[in-house]
Parts: sequence; structure tokens; C-alpha cells
Amino acid sequence: MKRVRDILRGIARGDRGAALVELAVVVPLFLLVFLGIIDFGRLGYDVVTAEKAMQQAARIAIVRTPACAGVTGVPVVPNTTGRDPANSDPIPPRFGTACNAGGTICAPVAEASCTLAQGIAAGNATAIEIWSRIDDIVPANATAANVRITYTDSAVLGSTNLRLGFLGGPYIPIVTAQVQGLTFNFVTPIAGFVRMMGGTSTFARSVQFPALSVSLPAEDLAPGENG
Repeated sequence: MKRVRDILRGIARGDRGAALVELAVVVPLFLLVFLGIIDFGRLGYDVVTAEKAMQQAARIAIVRTPACAGVTGVPVVPNTTGRDPANSDPIPPRFGTACNAGGTICAPVAEASCTLAQGIAAGNATAIEIWSRIDDIVPANATAANVRITYTDSAVLGSTNLRLGFLGGPYIPIVTAQVQGLTFNFVTPIAGFVRMMGGTSTFARSVQFPALSVSLPAEDLAPGENG
């Protein structure tokens, strides 16, 4: 009888050992999946909110005075559309002529670009308003220096036929709001869990956050000039 009890105890001890081994394998795998879902969920949330923030930033920028005006080293976006100095017609195009009526109707404008931090430092009201609206919804580690506002002439983009506006009227660029230069930090030690399970991993604790941008045409809200 004693021999039987000893045999049963040995089996029980062996079962406990096997259970511990199985637990040691399963727990890291479970934590890897569970915490990985949380981290990638955080990444997805940041991407969605950053995109929404850029939509708001672009929407504000297209109906306000340029956020880049007055920033040192950045071309000032013009208020009105002038004649193209390259036009050699004996009779210059009339004011009111659509910019897309020809390649040398409206003067091309150099791209103007600045970060919100530059605009805020220059006391630009548009830059200040944009940042006050999106500060709470951009990723937590984003600053005004990570948001860039760009005013691009469609002629510069090689799309003269798509140019907006008319000669003597308000200048209507393509306005782009972009979040850039961010990194996303994973809080889960994914590489450590992989090593615990006997594998190898080159998974980085931080990754480059995607550069998200939204582009809209500026709205023609101002009266044109007569000439």
C-alpha cells in the first residue's frame, strides 16, 4: 500500500512540474498578445486623432490669413493674384481672367511653408488659433514644431490647368497641414517576451510615426480688384 502511495505522489509531483513548464510557456505568449493589442491600439488611436487634427488645422488655415506671414525666411503668401511677368502678349490679360485660361495669365507664387511653432513665435494669429484647437487631440508627445502648414501654388505642382482663382482676385493656393517628425513609443517589452519564449526579435521600442497630411484649396472669401 505504501508503495502505491509513493508511486501516486511521484506522478502528482511530475504533473505539477509539467504544469509549471506549460505555464512558463503560455504566460509570456499571453502577455505578448494582450499587451501587444493594447500598444497597437494606442498607435491606431494616435493615427486617427492626428489625422482629425490635421483636418481641423487645414480647415482653419484655408479660411484665415496665412499662418506663415511674417515668419523670417518664409515667403509671404500674397493677398491678390497678379499678372505673370513672363506674359509677352501686346495686350496684357484683363483682370478677372481665370488663372487656368493659360500658362502665363497669373503670376506663379513660390511655396510658403512654416511650422506652427514658427508662426506662434512670430505672433501669427492663425498659427496661434490652429494650435489652440488641435493641442488636445494631437498625440501626447507632439508640439507645435511637429505641425507644418504649407501654401503651394498649383502651378508649382505642375498643374497649371487646375489653378484656382482669377487675375486680380484673391490668391487661392493649396493649403496642406501635416504632422511630422514624431515617434511612437511602445510600452510593452515585446522583444523581451519573444526572448522569454526562446526566440529572437529585432522589434524596436519606438517607431517613426507616419507623416499624415491633409490638403484643401483655400476658400475665395475676399473681393477681387477691378482693373
